Amino acid sequence: MTEKIAVAALNAQDFAAWCQENGISQRDKRLIFLGSPNKLRGHSGPVTLHVTRRAIGRRDMAEIRAHVDFINATVEPPAAPPENTG
Repeated sequence: MTEKIAVAALNAQDFAAWCQENGISQRDKRLIFLGSPNKLRGHSGPVTLHVTRRAIGRRDMAEIRAHVDFINATVEPPAAPPENTG
């Protein structure tokens, strides 16, 4: 399962600046631009949340973090490799 990168940005320009600073194309299929917490609906984990400096004070940040935590809590951990009893 491919890990998604959720970017909580203040607006599209802030998102574009974050992508440029981190060397990631805005069109990367792993990216989710979080204009609102609803953008996370339907996504399965794992999801890594990145918050831009300008978006730290967003009123919906607690809701965004709760959505990400919920998604990641539903991800099954990878199976442990079999032990070598050799």
